[in-house]
Amino acid sequence: MSFNYSTFSKSDEFEKVDRLPISKACNAAVIGEYFPIPFNNIARVRIQKYLESRWTIQDIISRNVELTLEEKNHILYLILSIESYYEQNIYVIRRENLIPLLMTEQGLKTLKRIKIKSFLESNQGSFCDKPDWYDEVPSYPIYDIGEIFNYNYGMFWEAEDTNDYLISQEPVKKDKSIVKLFKAVTEEIINNCSNFEPVPPLEILLRVSNSMALEDGKSV
Repeated sequence: MSFNYSTFSKSDEFEKVDRLPISKACNAAVIGEYFPIPFNNIARVRIQKYLESRWTIQDIISRNVELTLEEKNHILYLILSIESYYEQNIYVIRRENLIPLLMTEQGLKTLKRIKIKSFLESNQGSFCDKPDWYDEVPSYPIYDIGEIFNYNYGMFWEAEDTNDYLISQEPVKKDKSIVKLFKAVTEEIINNCSNFEPVPPLEILLRVSNSMALEDGKSV
């Protein structure tokens, strides 16, 4: 049995072969379609409530829930990611501490910082200059990077449009004295580096470009 998905909108309901009522928005998760939704604090609290109550995918699909169809789609992804993390039996973050971090952009940023700090301290590493946030987040002794939940699997909120592209349209003040100062400072740094090894121009080109070119008839 097949369905003509083109006849359904994201707000339409249809019934699958297994007779479980499911929305096209939920089915989009199965076929790989996944879109962000605008941040809404009420929606955040609503979704977090189901996660903290340990509702399963089957519960979300088959029971009455106070979720929009798009929110169902997202919570299915979250439940799958969370359950997969705890089924590994190598997790280090308790569920009650993890779920709030998954629900906001700041929480996911904190989770990323926890992963970075845990990796560094578990491998006797450190930053040259310690970031301001370093002492504000915990760290865990880990042997596998998967022991920290992947921050890319948190709630997929639509990013705020900062219109940062407008910065590229601002006129640049050209000042030749700044260019001369930059060259002078650069030369001073280079001259004071006793172990400085010049980098071949070709190596720089290969690092900043994925393309290939010809040199003397040979590809590089």
